[in-house]
Formats: sequence, structure tokens, C-alpha cells
Amino acid sequence: MIRALRDNLTNYENRFGTPVIPTPLPPAVTGSSESINVGAGIETPETEQSVSPTADSVSGAAAGGAGVVGETRTPESGNEETSETKISPVQSAQKPPSAEELYDELKLPDEMLSGTYANAVRIGHSATEFSFDFITTFFPRSCVSARVHLAAPNIPRLLDSLTHSFEQFQRKVAQQQKRQPPQQGDLPD
Repeated sequence: MIRALRDNLTNYENRFGTPVIPTPLPPAVTGSSESINVGAGIETPETEQSVSPTADSVSGAAAGGAGVVGETRTPESGNEETSETKISPVQSAQKPPSAEELYDELKLPDEMLSGTYANAVRIGHSATEFSFDFITTFFPRSCVSARVHLAAPNIPRLLDSLTHSFEQFQRKVAQQQKRQPPQQGDLPD
């Protein structure tokens, strides 16, 4: 699987270039700390930006304008900066989740805990993601027992992790073979 994934990553890089993880833009550029830089050519043209004709609108990246997310502007205020910003109750009430809440969110259902058996994998990719079809090859026919889609920028890390784990496994097996005394059938006569 490691060799197949490495070959697929090489084919991907030859066709689309090195997968890059998007980086956040500075808040001064976007007006929001949650905007992500996805590369050149993704910007929305001015004709497609929404301009709200209502009296009160929330400005920011979603409203196509300048200002701070959560700031309320009226048409009379124009481009003047206001010192009054209204923080929504959702923002002020939001606190980091506790460890228990995180674990509850990540907890798998009991049906999934045992996993799914597969003895083959098919790896494919598009410009944005890699797909792994885990296949169970039982007679009379094979079927996909699980399908996993992973964003292309995460594949180099997955490949490094798999390679590292396999190398650790090989070292452990080699150490165990050195420690085992020869058995009766292994001795020459």
C-alpha cells in the first residue's frame, strides 16, 4: 500500500503540482480571522459580490465589504469607521469545548468500533482529494467494504506516517527474530 500511495502521490504531483495546505490570511486583509487563502484565482469578482440594500446589514467577508464581522453598519454611516461593534450572543457565549465534549464528539458508534475487513485497496485521486476503496475479495465477487476520501494536502503526512509505522514494525520483527533461540527443527544435523 505504501508503494501504491507513493506512486499515486507522484502521479498527482506530475499532473497538479505539490499539494499545499491552505494558509489563513491575516485578519487585516480579510476582516475576519476565519478566512482561508486557497490560492490565486479564487477571489470573487466585484460583480458577484452581494451588496445588501437593507438599512442594517452585517458587514465583513460574507457581506462583500470592509469592516469587522459582527459590526452593524447603516447606509448613512458610509465608509466611516464606527467605534461601536455589536458582538452577537453566539460569539460571547462560545467557549472552547472541554476535553469530555471533544471525546463525545469524536466517539464512534459501537457498530464501527470493530472496523471493516478488507484485503485489497484501490487508490485514486482527483485534483482536490484522494479516494481509498477498501475491498473485500471474497468468492464469488469482490465488493467495496469501506470508502475513505482524504484531502490532497493531507496525503504526504499520511504517507510519512504509514512509512514510519511500517519501518517500526520491521525493526520490531527483526529484534524478535534475533532474540528467539533456534528451535529443534532449525538446527542442522
